[in-house]
Amino acid sequence: MQKLSTPIHSKNPLAQLDLNLLRLFIYIFELKNLTHTAEALHLSQSAISHALGRLRQALGDELFYREKGELHPTLYAKRLYPTVKQSFENLEQIFQTNHLLSDSKLGELAQQSFAKLTIAMHDEIELIVFNKLVSQIHQVLPNCQITSSRLNRSALAHELKVGQLDFAIDVARVVDSEIVHQPLLRDEFVLVLYAPNFAAELANEPTITQAQYFASQHITVSSRRLGLSIEDSLLSKAGWQRQSKIRCQHYATAFQLLKQDKLLLTLPRQLATTFLPPAQGWQILDLPIELPHIELHGYWHQQQQVDPLYGWLRQQIFSAFH
Repeated sequence: MQKLSTPIHSKNPLAQLDLNLLRLFIYIFELKNLTHTAEALHLSQSAISHALGRLRQALGDELFYREKGELHPTLYAKRLYPTVKQSFENLEQIFQTNHLLSDSKLGELAQQSFAKLTIAMHDEIELIVFNKLVSQIHQVLPNCQITSSRLNRSALAHELKVGQLDFAIDVARVVDSEIVHQPLLRDEFVLVLYAPNFAAELANEPTITQAQYFASQHITVSSRRLGLSIEDSLLSKAGWQRQSKIRCQHYATAFQLLKQDKLLLTLPRQLATTFLPPAQGWQILDLPIELPHIELHGYWHQQQQVDPLYGWLRQQIFSAFH
């Protein structure tokens, strides 16, 4: 066996290495024959011989020697082969995910990739979506740890980009150009009140008129200290303004206050039907004015847009609401 004069590892071999040469190395190692390697790679034998010469020069080792009609690996080639083989298999798996894979295969890869998920949303949105979200994700990723994180709109693009967040849910709004979004669910606003406090208004029929709505005191629920709530913003755009007597952070608190005082609460229907206290006297009424539906969107970073695993994850999330 003849050794090359170039000292082994005297330079960084990766700096001058063509990835195809490592693929060639795997074929020669496994087939032990240049002719068979040329046939497998659909190349001429002279091209294979030339490529092997380049690889030997780059790595500073003979790599293979001929004995009894076969090519045998050197000690260095034997050490190199398992690492190169595994690396190529890993690369192929990564590249395959950028092509069409079956749902079952994507599901298998997702089990490995999504051990933890962090999804940002406001408190009031969490009440609407989080239970369904957890149920759906755990059907396909039963061991996944799911965290609901408070949404910080000013930092959303950065947190999605660096992977601090995997997904976000918020009302439909204008966002940074790096963020991709699409509708997740739509819901209508309704009116909730505690009927004993509105006996006179409900004496003739179970409705609140537009005049009664704007003459009454209201509870506003928002996790933010300042700024209009979603419903107040929609009312303002329509040229209306209601009287908000109390502003609190949670709907559970709002329901307690409704029972104590003559107040109205405007909220999405799903919240009203899901979290209304199990007691007599509560009523869910249609609003006496027309407001646009509340629309919640799912948000993610554009770099996740072409990743099939994140595409699979989004499909699971959106399927929970359709």
